[in-house]
Amino acid sequence: MGAFTSAITPLIIALETLGASDYAYSFSLVNEALEQGITWELGRAEALDLRGTSVSMFECHTELAWNEAELGNTLMYQYVSKNKS
Repeated sequence: MGAFTSAITPLIIALETLGASDYAYSFSLVNEALEQGITWELGRAEALDLRGTSVSMFECHTELAWNEAELGNTLMYQYVSKNKS
């Protein structure tokens, strides 16, 4: 449970700072969350999608950005499909 807690905190803060338009700090926090290892499927998908979008916004590594955003979207779709009631 510790890995879940330690990795998810930076992701939550990243989403909050994104809402405040602090994109560079949000990007930094998303990287931190991914480095710590997010075990929660939907959280990992969101983090990858957010990092891909951020990289795209900064106009660097566009192929990496596309791949991560695509992976994030795929993981979200798989999660939703698997947990549909």
